Amino acid sequence: LAERVAAAAYPGRDLGVAPGGEDDALWTVSVDGEAVGRVAPVRLDAPEWASAAFGVEIRLGDVRDERAAARATVARYAPLPSTPPAVFDLALLVPDGTTAARVEALVRETSGEMLERLELFDEYRGSGVPEGHRSLAWRLTFRHPERTLRDREIEGRRNRLIKVLEEGLGVRARA
Repeated sequence: LAERVAAAAYPGRDLGVAPGGEDDALWTVSVDGEAVGRVAPVRLDAPEWASAAFGVEIRLGDVRDERAAARATVARYAPLPSTPPAVFDLALLVPDGTTAARVEALVRETSGEMLERLELFDEYRGSGVPEGHRSLAWRLTFRHPERTLRDREIEGRRNRLIKVLEEGLGVRARA
């Protein structure tokens, strides 16, 4: 068990478990020749018929910046949205020389604050796609924090996106 714990804490490193050690340790755990833990009996308030219990202690490393460590462990919570999302898929014919990242950056820039999520979910090359192009499909999720978005607002955003992509990158909507 000590070897498994050490392997999870120090993946790919040279592990060792040797009998004995300091205090009442039954085993000493080492990583790359340095002692990092121990296996010792644990004294429990248990009935006499219970089996002995043992604990595995592994030192995971030094925390150099306590403030950074504290920030890393603080969970951030946001309230659940109270308005429904507006989701639509956008299939685009993208020239081979244009990266998906460039298209995605322009979509984010054009969409504004109400764009909640942007996910590339498909790439297609084949019949129906002109030579020198590929079809990339994104799923866009918009949400207004205080009200439901109207169909004409979503359609207006979609049309504006297609126009900006066509003018800026030569990307067209796939029919």
